[in-house]
Amino acid sequence: PAQMPRFRPQELELYVESQSDEAGTKAYLTQRRHNRLREMWCAGRFSRGYERHLGECSVDIEDADEQREYDFHLIVGSSRLPFQVTEVLDSGRRRGQDYRDFTEDEVADRLNLVPKGNSTYAATRVREELQSKIDKQYAGASSLHMLLYLNLNASSVPWASLAEPAAAEAQTFASVWLVTQHLFCCLHGGKQWFGLAGWFAIDSAG
Repeated sequence: PAQMPRFRPQELELYVESQSDEAGTKAYLTQRRHNRLREMWCAGRFSRGYERHLGECSVDIEDADEQREYDFHLIVGSSRLPFQVTEVLDSGRRRGQDYRDFTEDEVADRLNLVPKGNSTYAATRVREELQSKIDKQYAGASSLHMLLYLNLNASSVPWASLAEPAAAEAQTFASVWLVTQHLFCCLHGGKQWFGLAGWFAIDSAG
């Protein structure tokens, strides 16, 4: 097979930024044809945080979405780890639908009606998303690493409030991680990572 393009975390983020600027913000957020670019954004944020806290890494990812079980490979030392990206949205909400139906100010008003920091709600959505992946019965699930983009109006949810309720579902996969715009965490480290409790800031302060 052809070699996948390899990016250092900052290179990937710069690439995604240039492509999303070209597409335009609304198109990038709402159009299905930009799904792959949003997956690349998640991989970029995650790898940026990973490198800051856990060690040097790079990402193998291609522009074309071949609909494999994995979306990118995280390269750590001699290990090439397959990751699937999935988005955790508020229940009943579709990616980009808010921006098709409402102005950006109206979207903000609607999202602010959902209580922030609702730990039980956030944990339920994470478990539901993991269960939906388990239901697909991937042949290589035990070797597949899951990266969940937590796109919920549930800020400041304690790590333990997410990790403990999702522990049983997370065991299906090689590891399970969450990423937001500014934070990432490990819900299940599998055989590779141990003792990674808590949220970690992706970017340094200031």
